[in-house]
Amino acid sequence: MNPASPHALVIGAGMGGLACAARLVAAGVRTTVIEAGARAGGRVGGTREDGWTLDFATHMFSISSGGEVARAAALVGAPLEFVVRDPVAGVWLGERRFPFPGRFDSPLRLARLGWDVGLARRRPLGTLRHLVQLGRGAPELADDSPESLRDWALRHTDNPGYHQLLNLLSLLAFVLPYDQASGKEMARCFARIVRGPGIGYPRGGCLGLVEGLVRGIEARGGRFEFGHRVEAIEVDGGRVRAARVDGRTVDADRVFCNAGLRGTVALAGADAVGPELAGRAAALTDSLAGVMVRLRLDRPVIPDPVLFVMPATPAERVCELIRHDRLEEAGAGFYVTVPSNFDPALAPPGHQLVVAGTLAPPEVARVDVGRRMLAAMEGRLAELYPALPGAVIDRQVVDVAAVARASGKGDRGEAVGIGQTPPQTGPGRPGWRTPVRGLYVVGADTGSGAIGTELAAGSGLAAAEDALAGAGS
Repeated sequence: MNPASPHALVIGAGMGGLACAARLVAAGVRTTVIEAGARAGGRVGGTREDGWTLDFATHMFSISSGGEVARAAALVGAPLEFVVRDPVAGVWLGERRFPFPGRFDSPLRLARLGWDVGLARRRPLGTLRHLVQLGRGAPELADDSPESLRDWALRHTDNPGYHQLLNLLSLLAFVLPYDQASGKEMARCFARIVRGPGIGYPRGGCLGLVEGLVRGIEARGGRFEFGHRVEAIEVDGGRVRAARVDGRTVDADRVFCNAGLRGTVALAGADAVGPELAGRAAALTDSLAGVMVRLRLDRPVIPDPVLFVMPATPAERVCELIRHDRLEEAGAGFYVTVPSNFDPALAPPGHQLVVAGTLAPPEVARVDVGRRMLAAMEGRLAELYPALPGAVIDRQVVDVAAVARASGKGDRGEAVGIGQTPPQTGPGRPGWRTPVRGLYVVGADTGSGAIGTELAAGSGLAAAEDALAGAGS
């Protein structure tokens, strides 16, 4: 690339930053990615140790090859294959167990899921109507609907099993209980899952996905600088001019910040972005956090690729306990991925890799709460799979402090970023543009209509596309 051509600077190599960089280099833009950590990926990264490929956290990809992560990889020719299993998960609801489909390519699959959670036990027609609305993207709701997933569902049905399922979906997708999650946003996401190629996991693990993106970006002229921290974004005359990186100045015509909305405001300065954006960033609420444990087993113990485990506690009671900051009393609900059940090469032959996660408060100062919740989760997992404790040969904890470090945030380790609540989705979601010309916010904070990593990648692609469309401004 011509060194005299316009220069784009991407701050942070999380999924939003990587997707953004992929779109920029694919268009021939001279691009540098600055990452404070030693490797790319952020919450989606991982490591290799002694024949094991370890994800940083529990990850699944709700629309696999049909999603934004796959689109970013295709832009730079990164090899990416998603493994889809069907059923993808075993669901434990109290002591009751049923399968969760990996594909929804038939209305019968949706109906079977409803049956398994007790659709026929109370108000079956209302439950079925709501399930159909959910799978169609909620045409009855406006984009700016103020209804939570819970309140919207209650207009159709009070079926307890169905409400437990909705709360499970909300906690998995948004890391929010369903009385806080946007009904319309959940329907957008669920409709994409129903229309998509299946819920999948990348062959080679999340680490392989990230490494493929990095190689593809570098092959197209993109540069990465790891272990360097951006200290400030420099703005002059309402336009971004440069970033200060470890005491030196890096000129840039466009800056894409993957440090979250609040992090971007802090780097550019409240005066530069203006009081409206600065005030809004401070007032927005986050998702809850997730804490994880990685278990290396000397033999296979869990047969399912994924587990969703929820207590039999009514959904309303779970929400009430979370509302009153009593997470530990809400029960040991959790989410487990078994990466080696998707790709056996991620563990040594005859071994199994398990990554299990549960909810926690996002504040690093409350790390002990998360650790107690992990202990409760592991106790419940041992009840369900008695052979598990004796098979563990290594145990690694990823607590809220580790998540905060991985995402570049010192005091908070929320799982997704700005929560997908009714006021913070649809038209109310923060956009990737800022009042500063040439300064964009990428990542989950400004993504919409997607889940987790897809949310972040979609934001990065959209911000880069927007900047390319206005390249002359």
